Amino acid sequence: NLDPVLLKVKLFKNTIKTKFLGKAELNKNKFLGWMLSAFGIVYINRGAVDRTAIRTVDSLLKSKKRVLIFPEGTRNKSGTEEMQSIKSGVIFFAKKADVPILPIRLERKPKMFHLTRIYIGEGYKVGENGKLSTDEEVKILEEKFSNLKRP
Repeated sequence: NLDPVLLKVKLFKNTIKTKFLGKAELNKNKFLGWMLSAFGIVYINRGAVDRTAIRTVDSLLKSKKRVLIFPEGTRNKSGTEEMQSIKSGVIFFAKKADVPILPIRLERKPKMFHLTRIYIGEGYKVGENGKLSTDEEVKILEEKFSNLKRP
């Protein structure tokens, strides 16, 4: 649950220009909700179309703010380093605001207090390969994530 905080502090120096998208359930815990709100979370209800979150993210992106979105939509609980399928929402947001997607991958050792490596890929602009379907764009993005350096 603290990956967005780690990325924001380490990569973006905790700037107010960086926000992140997180599931609304994170706000149920009062302390965690307070802390994440202080770091700039935009809560989204994942079970339905959350128009408020969509408008907020679109407005942030169009005003040149960064929005960290975890494209798998949930934590990988399989115990492997392999990514799960990318949700199409990340393509939707990038296309709607006409902004690039910057693939970032966290690599964790499964032991406490071990180093977390952060790999950053090249930016990808939705539509740079011509007019493709959302599913085709998702496949390209999945390939970009899977090609990020691995240990």
